[in-house]
Amino acid sequence: MRYIKAQHRGRALWITFDRPEKLNILHPQDLSELRDVIADLASDVQAILFTGAGHAAFSAGMNIEAFAGLTPARAHALIGDFAQVMRAIRHSPVVTVAAVNGTVSGQRSNSPWRATFVLWPPPRRSACPKSRSAYRRSSTRLCCHPSSGSARHGK
Repeated sequence: MRYIKAQHRGRALWITFDRPEKLNILHPQDLSELRDVIADLASDVQAILFTGAGHAAFSAGMNIEAFAGLTPARAHALIGDFAQVMRAIRHSPVVTVAAVNGTVSGQRSNSPWRATFVLWPPPRRSACPKSRSAYRRSSTRLCCHPSSGSARHGK
C-alpha cells in the first residue's frame, strides 16, 4: 500500500494512513490491499487500530482526483471497492478502533471506518474532563479516565 502502513505491535495490527502533508487522503489503488490486510489477519491479532499520521487529520477521505473523469461503470467499481473495505472492518473477528487524531472528512465522517470504538481527542470543554471520549456504534458515550483506569457512560 502506497500511503497506508500496516504494523504489528504486540497483539494489535496498527493501520496508519500515512500522508500527513495531504491530510492522509486515500487512494483507490490501495483499497483492495487494505481490504485483504483486514480480512486476512494473523491468528495472534486481537485488535485492529486505525489512525492517521500527523496531528491535522485522521483522513480527509478519498483523493478528489480519483473522481475526475469517472465513467458510471468505474464509479460503481470504486464505490464497491470502498464498500468491501467497510465490510471487512464490520465483519472482522477482532475489535476495531479508530484512534482519531484531528479532522475526519468523507462520506461517513461521524463514524470513521465503521470501527467498534472511535476514540476522539478530548474537546476543549468536555463532560468528562481530562479524558478521551469513545463512541460505540450504539452512540453510547464512554468516558475513560486514563489516570484511574475507570470508565463511566454518558449521553
